[in-house]
Amino acid sequence: MRSLLSSPLGLGPTKIQPRQGAAAERREPTMPLVNVRVIEGVFTSEQKQDIIAKVTDAMTSVEGESLRDVTWVVIDEVQSGDWGMGGRGVTTADVHALQRRPIAASS
Repeated sequence: MRSLLSSPLGLGPTKIQPRQGAAAERREPTMPLVNVRVIEGVFTSEQKQDIIAKVTDAMTSVEGESLRDVTWVVIDEVQSGDWGMGGRGVTTADVHALQRRPIAASS
């Protein structure tokens, strides 16, 4: 079975093939890849760096600290209006309006 993924360096598709033979039997660790999708223009570069750091921390708390250096976090920005929720496109302005709303007190 083969699958195609976008190259993390933007160099086009990368072919990923399942392990075969001795590598599959040894169950060598694979690099974790977390893909976070957000609407463009919602987060600053600093906030995206914070997301990357915190997602990495969360993953290594589960998978083990030894995998920190090979844990990949990719943030994809979806064009404003191309994200659907409740049957309609959500824009950057919609998300900013949600961010400004007060949080309802829980009972």
